[in-house]
Amino acid sequence: MKRLAIVAALTVAAALFSHSTMAQGLRFGIYFDPQISWFSSDSKVFTPNGPEFGYRVGFTADKYFAERYAFSTGLSINSLSGNVKYGQIDTLTTDDGAEYRIAQNANVKARVQYISIPLELKFKTIEIGYNTFYAHLGLTTHIRYKAFAWEKWNDISKEPISDMVRPLFLSYQIGGGIEYSLGGPTALQLGVIYSGGLTKTFKPGEGKISLNNVSLRLGIIF
Repeated sequence: MKRLAIVAALTVAAALFSHSTMAQGLRFGIYFDPQISWFSSDSKVFTPNGPEFGYRVGFTADKYFAERYAFSTGLSINSLSGNVKYGQIDTLTTDDGAEYRIAQNANVKARVQYISIPLELKFKTIEIGYNTFYAHLGLTTHIRYKAFAWEKWNDISKEPISDMVRPLFLSYQIGGGIEYSLGGPTALQLGVIYSGGLTKTFKPGEGKISLNNVSLRLGIIF
């Protein structure tokens, strides 16, 4: 499943920017994003119970169709996590078949590693001195790679729970920032991105439990 997910992600990224698009106007970048993520829920039984720190590391590919407008995609390894409070007695099942009884009001921390593929529109200002301001918005498809859980009273520590996390997850994102020119096409990038979950990701029981996050973009554009 992990190998299939990686192959699928690379195939989609390659299809979006195939050989026919490798012409003037294509720019690449790499980045590392520290981030804070948390669960959202429409259920009164399973409620969000605090954020967690994570990271995202990957590359971007921007195809400019006008001087300051581009289609943007890329590929990243994305670590998202959060805490869920159980409002009733329930069961948490690990990938090896072990079942744990989760008490009412107990907290479960879940961390999911995704392979994430965004598809966005990017807008830039003219260069002002060495600085260019930009904004972007779009959708991201997340492919589950690994998932783990922690829970205090059952002494659960980094138990794999991939079966309790949906294999695909869709989110929207909006962000912006500044690019500082280092000469030629090379620039340092600093920005902020908000991402909100559109589909269910964690499935302990009833309701839609999704993931949101805010990240700090630290990158370099070539």
